[in-house]
Amino acid sequence: MYEIIPLTNENLETIGGKQIIETSSIFVTSMSLVTELFSKNSFPIKNKILAIKNILEFLRWIDIQSRSIGDTIVPIASRDLIKYLTSKTYKEYLKILSELEVLTAVPYKDGKYYEKMKRNTQYRIHNKYLKDNLCLVLMRHENSRVLTTDRKYPAKFEKTIKHTKVNYRDAIKAEFENQVEKSLTKNQLRCRLSALFALNGDRYIKKGPKVDRIYNSFSNLSKVSRKHLHNGSETFNDVDIKNCHPLLLCYLMRQKSLPFDTNYLMDCQAGELYESFVDLSQTEEKIKEEREIKKVLLYKGIYFDFKPYAAISKRFKSIYPLTYKSLEILSSEPDTLASQLQNIEASIFNDLLPKNSRYYYTLFDSIYFNSLLDCSQIIKDIRAKFSVYGIVPKMTINGEPEDDIELYELITAGCFQPSAFSNEGINFLQL
Repeated sequence: MYEIIPLTNENLETIGGKQIIETSSIFVTSMSLVTELFSKNSFPIKNKILAIKNILEFLRWIDIQSRSIGDTIVPIASRDLIKYLTSKTYKEYLKILSELEVLTAVPYKDGKYYEKMKRNTQYRIHNKYLKDNLCLVLMRHENSRVLTTDRKYPAKFEKTIKHTKVNYRDAIKAEFENQVEKSLTKNQLRCRLSALFALNGDRYIKKGPKVDRIYNSFSNLSKVSRKHLHNGSETFNDVDIKNCHPLLLCYLMRQKSLPFDTNYLMDCQAGELYESFVDLSQTEEKIKEEREIKKVLLYKGIYFDFKPYAAISKRFKSIYPLTYKSLEILSSEPDTLASQLQNIEASIFNDLLPKNSRYYYTLFDSIYFNSLLDCSQIIKDIRAKFSVYGIVPKMTINGEPEDDIELYELITAGCFQPSAFSNEGINFLQL
């Protein structure tokens, strides 16, 4: 009925067997928590295994939420408590989780726990849970997968989200290797794996509640896990825009006839905006690390939440003074800058429809598809959207620059065989 597997390198070969994965709900959680739950006799419902499954499903949702907001304090709406723990029993479940030092309700800075229609109760996840050794819990299920949507989407998009499979063994192994390479915590690994294992249940496609972004079951996956999505022999290629949100700001300012610096546009179009905030005299590895740090700070202090007193904002102002003045104007508008940029992003990507691919899905400022024959048209369609405002985006194909797109077009047109070229010239095509 259930199986518990300590999550170690030695056990990786045990994990991911086709028969186990296809017939199981998969959870990654704290080893000590699982031990305590299975030794416990009193639960809010009579069926002990079902009660434990309810708790694990709720904690998996918590993992995904905490990863998306980047914090260990998570606001939880009553509707979500009811969804996973039911209206009659959620308080009893929460009491168990508090007693086992998993999560506890904590007040806001003003001492209040909750305000109707304004603030949900927030819960702190305890270190005992965050830092514990991990294990997998496999629970048998026979339910067929259901796709939930808030409206009708293109048939190929819906088919992709519902039927795409995962090579779990390779994905878990890759996440393990990434944890070592990036020095991630056990908590970070658990959250990434929770998003991965959520794919073995029902799936969804829906528009964001406040923006036009389309969210789906793959939205929470890490880049590492996404590489292991497949439909038999068909895997996914992707096209995305370098420095997308900084470039969308140019789009928005042109749309509203607001001025911005010429060097800001040039840096965005070259895909080198973040490098303007980095010390380029360092080693390549250090430059890469600092670039990621500055990118996060720019999103937190400029593009997703304009904070004029943040150090990164002051630096931005010194490099792009005219753009900064327009940012001050945009930040005073009723709609947040983040929502305006995300709606422009959605207007560019939501309507992309690869003609040759049997499977595809969009992921905010990128699109994934299985046939390389669609690559050229996708790039042209994206460029056409930006050309309305005289902007030329720089794009990547499978994470590599699209500089050789003309050669690529000849190859996909059948004029040359990939084997006629060196790996250095065309390895980004993954042919």
